[in-house]
Amino acid sequence: LDPYNVTINASADVNGSYGGGSPNIWTPSGNDSIVNVTTLQTNLGSASVNITTTGAGLQAGDIVVATPITWTSTNALSLLANGSISINSAVSGVNGSFYLNSSGNGTINLGANVTAKNQNYTNNILLTNNVVLTATPASAGAAINFTNLTGGNFNLTITVNANGTINPTGSLTGVNIFNLTN
Repeated sequence: LDPYNVTINASADVNGSYGGGSPNIWTPSGNDSIVNVTTLQTNLGSASVNITTTGAGLQAGDIVVATPITWTSTNALSLLANGSISINSAVSGVNGSFYLNSSGNGTINLGANVTAKNQNYTNNILLTNNVVLTATPASAGAAINFTNLTGGNFNLTITVNANGTINPTGSLTGVNIFNLTN
């Protein structure tokens, strides 16, 4: 399957739709698909949400977070890209989970802060700014997992509260990790 690009921003939904259910899956149906952030946040109130790039397109299959995303439920937001994922605005799901998977040769470009109880970053991760990853709330079981983290002369601050875990695997190249607290 060839993918479509997906952007999460404040514009109306374009070239895609949610399938309902749990998880509620966004499937793009055309080039340059747009997920409206307000609708996304509303959906996260009642179910976990997967944003995918799978389709019959000829684009790279990238996902861009272009506006802040906030939710307070325990549901998970998963970004599943055939290409790269760029976090250009803050993501805050203080009671929920945030999962990113960039398959193939894609990268996960972290350029904004992320707060969620559990976080999982799978595939090549590149810091594009000084970033703070916080696992909350202050309860047991919070975790941040990542593989193959590459720096770029930026700083990564990781905080996991109350008996949580930090699980880096693979290579950690050119990364300054500050305030690593648990």
